[in-house]
Amino acid sequence: QPPLFTMKPATVADNIAGVVERFAGQYLTTKDYLRAALRQPSLFTRAPATIAANIAGVVERFAYQGLTTNAYLRAALKRSNLLTQAPDTIAANIARVVERFAAQGLTTEDYLQAALKQPTLFSMKPATITRHVELILALYDDGIFTLPRRRGCSTQTAEHPHPHAPFLGFLLRNPVLMSLEEKNIHLRKYYKELTGAEPSSKNLTRPRHEVE
Repeated sequence: QPPLFTMKPATVADNIAGVVERFAGQYLTTKDYLRAALRQPSLFTRAPATIAANIAGVVERFAYQGLTTNAYLRAALKRSNLLTQAPDTIAANIARVVERFAAQGLTTEDYLQAALKQPTLFSMKPATITRHVELILALYDDGIFTLPRRRGCSTQTAEHPHPHAPFLGFLLRNPVLMSLEEKNIHLRKYYKELTGAEPSSKNLTRPRHEVE
């Protein structure tokens, strides 16, 4: 971030302190924000009002679905580029994925909870996530893996009549799977073909190095 070479130290310090002060009620510490800024150096140059507006804008759009400032801030600190992205972009990313799988029972509330667990989902392009879900669904339909048995289910997708609703519920409980590289997803099929392994959820959830 070359502008840092010419910015006054006091300005950089004020940018950091200003954000921490605005979110002191959410227990944001200087150490937490500095860590995020080291991963996303443009945060050192951004005005506190801009960062605050980015966070508030997303929370306001999804407050009705239960999103809180504290929850989104914690997710954004893990994926610090979220702090610099416009609320409209984040909102569109969420809405388009939900629209694509609404017929299978996906709701905004459920998807938001998954994104809070896997913050990359807030910033990934909807087309990419959709492609990943469809690739994993193809593995499911081909019998590469099966869903684990569960006693009861809190997600709305579990009660939806669409046959793929339980599959979506499984992904929502394991959101990291939606962010896997496509080569990683395809690898699961090759593993099943080469080893003759019985269908199991582990064929999808075990770490890549174990599959290889």
